Amino acid sequence: MCQVELKNISGLSHHIRNKHSLNSKQYYDQFIKTNNAGSCVICNKPTSWKSLSDGYKTTCSHSCGGVLHRQHLKLDVIKYKKFTDTVAKNTKNIWSLREGNEQKQQISNKISKTLKKRANKMTTEQRRKTFGWLNKYTGVDRQREIDKLLKTGIHAWWKNCTQEQREYVHLTRRGEYRHWLQKNKTTLTAHEHTRVEIRQMFNKYITDLLAKKQLRFDNYLQYRKEVDRLSNITYTRYKNIINPENLKRSTHSYHLDHKVSVYEGFMYNIPPDIISSVWNLQMLSAKDNYTKSLYSSITVHQLLTEFNQKKHDIAITI
Repeated sequence: MCQVELKNISGLSHHIRNKHSLNSKQYYDQFIKTNNAGSCVICNKPTSWKSLSDGYKTTCSHSCGGVLHRQHLKLDVIKYKKFTDTVAKNTKNIWSLREGNEQKQQISNKISKTLKKRANKMTTEQRRKTFGWLNKYTGVDRQREIDKLLKTGIHAWWKNCTQEQREYVHLTRRGEYRHWLQKNKTTLTAHEHTRVEIRQMFNKYITDLLAKKQLRFDNYLQYRKEVDRLSNITYTRYKNIINPENLKRSTHSYHLDHKVSVYEGFMYNIPPDIISSVWNLQMLSAKDNYTKSLYSSITVHQLLTEFNQKKHDIAITI
């Protein structure tokens, strides 16, 4: 700048401030700064100024600093393995303590509320871009990601799993776990079981249930298929009774619902022609039907009573 030789950085700092009316950052930006200086190496956000000797910070925050630290650790396999094991152990201990004083549930609820508030403020297109990661891909890239999904994870597991494993999944997904929790709520609360212990107890319950009642998913599928067939015939014949307002049937609009659920009919060995009878069918909105799940809106006794009283009023031969 003026070809003056100075002994150290401190002297340079004083010189440019007193003789050239520049502070250290201005001097650095004009004569030393490179193209990438001042930008976070992780997210490219602006970083804060440190000093004339050090320039700008490498990262913009503790989060990006942690990411950079991990990247450097990965260069040494032994150190990185030790680091990940320590982090995993500490995290597990922290969440175990939080679970004991109910802090874990409070944190989960707070996160859930925050995510819901954020999602409610989004438009449909914003939700699709934020949560539908597959929508970010198009054409060949999208098909490649779909093929990758079908060959890995739950898709591959489902393709190769046993019939017993599939049966277990269908039982749990159809609300059996929620039903079991409600039934045993008092006992579980009194003994303060952890989530792991509760899940283990439920697994044992399902195993005993399958062994005791010999529930086989193939049998249920056959029962369900027959009920669906008869229900569609009944709906076609008595549409004016079941759907007098002519509501549109579709995945997102209205469903043809069974008041006594098909699952409960299977469990109580109720004949398919009774479950699919006109007195057990109703139109229900998609949202309400998904909420209802495997539960029934009337009891089995109510259905059988009405069926026996009114079966001669309408010709139900199918």
